[in-house]
Amino acid sequence: MVLMSLIDMHIHTTFSPCSKISIYDAMVTALDLGLTGIAITDHDTVEGALKASRTASKYGITVFIGCEVTSFEGHILAYGISEKLPMNLYANDAIERIHSLGGIAVAAHPFRNIENSLNNKIFELPLDGIEVFNHVPRRSVNKEARTAAIELGIAQISGSDAHEAKYIGRVATLFKDEIYDEDTLIEAIRKKTCKPIVPRKSPRHRSR
Repeated sequence: MVLMSLIDMHIHTTFSPCSKISIYDAMVTALDLGLTGIAITDHDTVEGALKASRTASKYGITVFIGCEVTSFEGHILAYGISEKLPMNLYANDAIERIHSLGGIAVAAHPFRNIENSLNNKIFELPLDGIEVFNHVPRRSVNKEARTAAIELGIAQISGSDAHEAKYIGRVATLFKDEIYDEDTLIEAIRKKTCKPIVPRKSPRHRSR
């Protein structure tokens, strides 16, 4: 039997100053939704993701280590890295650094706004994927991102960009194979064996 994986690829915890989600709430809410995994992508730090990954097996969910990197031109989601990058590197330099650390680089909400999105810069960068669904932007912005990913021939992923637990899983990424660690995650994104979806189930939120 082929095992597929459903992962919210963009979640912020309280290790991001703007988020209200504890590591515990991120994991149990994802479980309640039926997600098989989450990527914790705090702003410019991997501390929360590393801490969560050490306890994830206790809750029966897989946590992938990520980071939303603030580059000079906009935000980049890095997966498969275990150390933070300096802030405000030029985007090309940030991506080069992510690749040198063995990770992959995905444009976060590329057309959401001028301040923290790469916008048309994505057509000049060696990205591995584009976040084409994000629960925050207008539908037209997500559509523009998806069109760009198709034009560039790179992976399409989606993540909630949740800063409150109720938004976890609003959108997610479905992988054709079982994704159980950073290596299988990276391989799947490079092979484009994934697609963005909007799950139907609503979370039954718990907290402590």
